[in-house]
Amino acid sequence: QGKTETLWSFLDVCRSAMGSRLLKKWIEKPLVRQDAIEARLDRVTWLSDHFMERNAVRAGLSEIYDLQRLIARIAMNNAGPVDIVRLSKTLNQVPVVFSRLKSSEFAQYTSLDPLTELSGILNDAFADDPPAQITDGGVFRDGYNSELDEARSIQRNGRQFIVEMEAAERERTGLKNLKIGYNRVFGYYIEISKAQAQLVQDDWGYVRKQTLVNNERFISPALKEKEDAILHAEENAIRVEKRLFAEIIDRIKTDLPQMQKLALALAETDCYCALAEISSKNRYTRPEFTD
Repeated sequence: QGKTETLWSFLDVCRSAMGSRLLKKWIEKPLVRQDAIEARLDRVTWLSDHFMERNAVRAGLSEIYDLQRLIARIAMNNAGPVDIVRLSKTLNQVPVVFSRLKSSEFAQYTSLDPLTELSGILNDAFADDPPAQITDGGVFRDGYNSELDEARSIQRNGRQFIVEMEAAERERTGLKNLKIGYNRVFGYYIEISKAQAQLVQDDWGYVRKQTLVNNERFISPALKEKEDAILHAEENAIRVEKRLFAEIIDRIKTDLPQMQKLALALAETDCYCALAEISSKNRYTRPEFTD
């Protein structure tokens, strides 16, 4: 069964799943109007005659994903980060494919909006190899969103923040033995020797939390804010990524009608290229019609 030769399997040298599906439909429902047949053959002829352009177009089509399926997933809110990166890579190929179709026969394709603006947004937003789930984090590029960058920076360099804050507090207060420590009961705290604790000023914002034999421990609003940021950095980063992803999905949805036009144009181009490829390979002759 697997090796059964059909007209479709013979003609199907399409480079995309969309092209293969459309070619099957063309075979199942042949054209019956001569003008439509001639228009289709005009495109196949041009691609047969222009080997370099055909090769370039087919190379571009090899790089696209199933745009029709991606559109459906986005419309149904089932799309994940990997789907959107595939959409981005597909949109990047649209100008590559259509720029080589330098003939009036393909004017309806080359005049389509290639969604360059959306393509630019997606290229700038997503990491090259994102995780399958948004909850895994690491979906967006560094530099895309300042709030996300800050959360990631805290996440990656939490300890460095504390070291820098400790140095800054020593400089601000003049207490050279001041330390910032951490335990599970209080979280982060500022530790000052008993002798120097008498020097603590109200305007520093320190709140006494614990008295030990040799030291006093304090907390401050600034330290608690930093602690919250460090302890919840990963959670915050994922929350921001979820919000950014939802915003991008909403942005993509505004272009879905145009994307459907592009998907059909890419599929049709793939079919024309496949027919031209087979025709050139086997030296087929264009049929002539009479009344």
